[in-house]
Amino acid sequence: TSVQVRSSSLPVTVVGQVPAFPGIRYPYRPAIVVNIAAVADMDFYGPWENELWTDQAHVGAVQSDLAERGILTEDVEQPDGVLDALDLLPVTWTFQFLQVVSILVALISVAGLLLFLAARQQRQQVSYVLMRRMGMTRRSYLGSLLLELSVLTGWAWLTGALTGTGALLTATSNIDVNRGFLPPTLLRLPTATLIGTGLGLACVAAALAWWTQRHAERIDPAAALRT
Repeated sequence: TSVQVRSSSLPVTVVGQVPAFPGIRYPYRPAIVVNIAAVADMDFYGPWENELWTDQAHVGAVQSDLAERGILTEDVEQPDGVLDALDLLPVTWTFQFLQVVSILVALISVAGLLLFLAARQQRQQVSYVLMRRMGMTRRSYLGSLLLELSVLTGWAWLTGALTGTGALLTATSNIDVNRGFLPPTLLRLPTATLIGTGLGLACVAAALAWWTQRHAERIDPAAALRT
């Protein structure tokens, strides 16, 4: 019915109980959740702490304001320090591992495109020579290569982006147990990454199309037709 905090006594009326509470690291320690107004007049030296959340741009101003009010700041945690905590390191390592895997997949995909173009170029040497004889220009051939590679890489990028976005939305809905309580989850749609990968794939497609066109120009028509 009451909680004693040094010289203060806090009357308590239990209105509900839950077996666990989100954010509690030690579930075997009982916790009492009360309205913050109920502890406003409690003993100043009681064993309780207040946390103030802000962004990096306002840390200095917040500390100055607290000092003017006579409020002591015991500890200032930076985002990097929180992420380096032992209980969050496995999550950080998991995301870093996924980033490395994604880079390896991208390199393998580019290598696969190179092998695909090289194999197709050897099979279509005669076709390219005949198309040139029929009036096909270098620009037209380069444009056809750009269209083919852009559709191929664009479809792969779109499939990966939609799959990743769906996984992100699913994870966010399961992790953020109380969306109305700030701060929100740090999981955000990586718009810059999506734009960067899209532009990177476009550059790769353009470079591969140019390389294929230049390689085709070096074919000896007589040797290709004899083959």
